[in-house]
Amino acid sequence: MRIIRALSFAAASTAVGCATGPPAERGYAAVTNQIVLASANVESVGPATLPFEQDLSGPHDEAFYLRIALERNPAVLAARRDVSAVVETIPQVTALDDPMLGEKFWTSPAHSPQTASGRMVNSLSISQQVPWPDKLRVRGEVAEQDAKMALTRLAGEELSTVERVRLAYYDLYFYGRAIEITHENEDLLEKLVEFAEIRYRTGGSQQDVIRVQVERDKLDNQLIEYQLKLSQTQADLAALLHASPEIRPLAAETISLPPVPETLDRLYELSARCRPELREKLHQIVRDQRKRELARLNYVPDLNAGFDWDSMTANQALSSVADGKDNFGISLGINLPIYRDRLRAGVREAEHR
Repeated sequence: MRIIRALSFAAASTAVGCATGPPAERGYAAVTNQIVLASANVESVGPATLPFEQDLSGPHDEAFYLRIALERNPAVLAARRDVSAVVETIPQVTALDDPMLGEKFWTSPAHSPQTASGRMVNSLSISQQVPWPDKLRVRGEVAEQDAKMALTRLAGEELSTVERVRLAYYDLYFYGRAIEITHENEDLLEKLVEFAEIRYRTGGSQQDVIRVQVERDKLDNQLIEYQLKLSQTQADLAALLHASPEIRPLAAETISLPPVPETLDRLYELSARCRPELREKLHQIVRDQRKRELARLNYVPDLNAGFDWDSMTANQALSSVADGKDNFGISLGINLPIYRDRLRAGVREAEHR
């Protein structure tokens, strides 16, 4: 029975892992779609969706307990919030820095700059730092891999919760059915005891009576053991649901087990391909490669583009031909990545990670 439950859960976990975590590369969905789904799951969780404690007692199907556990598990909720937080870094790292707006004015005409067109009253400038285009792209790819890693961690937490809830649910079903069957066997033994006693009174062997009574006592002990294990399993499931230990959850009358792969090698293959921890490491490798590329891009200078407006006036101008026309100008500049020790250290740091 335990072997069947273990194999059934392993197959189910593999299926959930492929659905929740990143699947094989050929069928890999876009990270933005996964992000939207994960964020929707975060926003949909709230007290209004959770049942009252008394509603958790009694027979329910497996999906009911799984939903409650996933909605209440602190590790799952934290992983969902982490996904939502990491996703918000993508538009931050791919956006330009804020433009700079500057205003320069002079306190007295005597200190104002003078040109042929007149006296400068004030000067307004606006500039924008524009990084090399590949830098924004690579920054976005790094953040995207971080988001994928967060999604795989979420898948791992969900799988861990599903595993524990399913094993507890299968134990719940097993002990519940075992108690029912034991009660049925007790009823049969009671009839056998009555029959053996009638035979004994009519000259039959007393050993038959004793033997049947011993079997009945064994069943009584077994029933007590099953009831204790059922109570323990109910307490374990209540803890997984983060519910009161007073609730008495029960399994449904019938359960549907997921299909088990025909061979153990196939199960190993699915587990290796869909394991969230492995997918996270693969995304981490890609992320670190992008970080090394970003460190090398720091050798490329960035552009600074600006626009200047000088407000001019002929009032108190020194030039005899001053007309007071404003001046307009465009400025372009680049940073000079000349401190190579710092740049080389950044590349080495990225390579060592």
